[in-house]
Amino acid sequence: MNILLSCVNVRNLRSIKKASVCLCPFSVMFGMNDSGKSNYLLALQLAFGNGGIREKDVFCSLDEPYSTTAVVTIDLKFIPIDDTGARAETFNDLWGLHLGDNIAIDDDDKEFFAFRTEFAYDADRQEYVRDRTVITEWREDDIITGKSLRYKTLSAFEFVCIDAQRDMSSDIRDKSSIWSRQISKLKMSPEAKTEIETSLGALSDRVMEESSFLQEVSRDLASATNTRNSIVEINPVTRSVDELYKGLDIYVKQNSAASIPISNLGLGTRSRAVFASLKTIINRKIRDANETPYFCIVAFEEPESHIHPHSQRELVKDFSKIQAQRVVTTHSPYIVASTELSDLIYVALRRAETSFTTLSSLELSPEENRHIKRFVLNTRGELLFSNIAILAEGETEEQALQVFFKEYFGYEPYELGISFVGVSGKNYLPFLRILESIGTAWYIFSDGESAAINDLRSTMKELKDLPTKPELNEFNNIIVLDDSHDFETYLLDAGYDNEIITAINECEGVEDGEHQESYFEYFLRVHHGDAMRPRDTGERCETCGQTIREPVQRDYCSEGGRKRAICDCMKSGKTKYAVPISKLICSNCEGERKYPPKIKVLLEQIKATMER
Repeated sequence: MNILLSCVNVRNLRSIKKASVCLCPFSVMFGMNDSGKSNYLLALQLAFGNGGIREKDVFCSLDEPYSTTAVVTIDLKFIPIDDTGARAETFNDLWGLHLGDNIAIDDDDKEFFAFRTEFAYDADRQEYVRDRTVITEWREDDIITGKSLRYKTLSAFEFVCIDAQRDMSSDIRDKSSIWSRQISKLKMSPEAKTEIETSLGALSDRVMEESSFLQEVSRDLASATNTRNSIVEINPVTRSVDELYKGLDIYVKQNSAASIPISNLGLGTRSRAVFASLKTIINRKIRDANETPYFCIVAFEEPESHIHPHSQRELVKDFSKIQAQRVVTTHSPYIVASTELSDLIYVALRRAETSFTTLSSLELSPEENRHIKRFVLNTRGELLFSNIAILAEGETEEQALQVFFKEYFGYEPYELGISFVGVSGKNYLPFLRILESIGTAWYIFSDGESAAINDLRSTMKELKDLPTKPELNEFNNIIVLDDSHDFETYLLDAGYDNEIITAINECEGVEDGEHQESYFEYFLRVHHGDAMRPRDTGERCETCGQTIREPVQRDYCSEGGRKRAICDCMKSGKTKYAVPISKLICSNCEGERKYPPKIKVLLEQIKATMER
């Protein structure tokens, strides 16, 4: 098409007070429900189409109540591109001739075409009136309009919106669908049309000859007319090629099975059939537009509806085959994960206003880009749809914290839009890069071991682009366990010995039938004296110079041995025991002991964030 819709400015439309969004050839908008994605598609529809607005479509809030003086504006900026998709300095001859003196020059001496669609309230008519004007100068917060935009200029631009209710079997019957509009204009030679219509007439006559019922109906209808000797002709089959599409249907045949009408197939198949037929229609229009300019932008609203997760990943590949510019709005982490980071746009509703954040603004190295794709988008894509994200070192903390969260708030985390994510060690940075870029509140619940703290300080230095490693107490949203503890030793030192042993025993039951002892007593008896990793003595061998290591055995009988046994037992099944231990603490402990202190701090901070 050699032209791209590069920027869209929207003001005062529904939840969008003021927004400027840069688009790519393929843009994917994602965010929570009611964040404003559909309102953006409405803006495009109003800019390209003939629809109007009403009072309810004008932005208002507690701070800005509805006023008839508010004007809704939608500005669209188009730029020329070459066959590789790169920005060109001028429009090609076809577009240059079509746009004519509507073309403007930017500060870099490059051409662009832009127009404004404006809706202002007309007090005399008591309705909103649309006006379209050509934009002559486009600068940030300084857009100047000129003459009215002629319909002939706009006629080369098409906007197609495929909403979440798409269904191929319905499109076949819907005269207003893009499918029906195309199929009703079948092109063929006059000779072929005459030949086909002759065959249709013969087929209709043959049906009449074989049906005594239709013959009788024809005679009775003739007698009911006011004209003597009149003849009523019934056409069981249309005689016109132009009417053929009304009886069109689609059948699917699998191997040797009988053909099945598409209306009898699942919604997922009928939904993907809409995308497939759209690709044919749009690509053919673009291919046929050799002598007349044609631009098309297609919007897909929640294309994942009714479609299996594996097939959702394939949708991005399917959409890439459509030669038009494409905009997708989605809640699917699978679609987001299959999209390039530079094509993603995060949509959020904050203080009753919709905001848009393009992830292309992230300045990432190729390695950072790869890490985000691997560790965030491909495995924890739901994080992008969260109100608050809590990052923890591993799966144990991830599972345990969710139990305490539910006890504290009375809801599962997902019910409140909260995500808990174990980052598999020190791998915080990819998650933080994404969360920071989209403005999602985040917390880190970290072990207190020196290595973990040092790694986290390095992460924050890189994230915040600081000259030196910061102290973690500078960040209110980072909770670190005390005294070099990991999660297991923290619970032990917080005084939950009995709850931990009880939970493990309930989880494992009686291990040794002969002794009839609890699992923990069995663990203590069997593993006391086990060899451990050799310990460095700090001395060096006089012969080879290497550090001398001495053998170490597990000691559960000396002072502190029982705590060591509890800790080892807990770590032997960390992820298995995390939930039972947390649930038992919540159910058996009361008052201050119901929540370990550091976990209580985290929960209180989450609550404060939710109440803002």
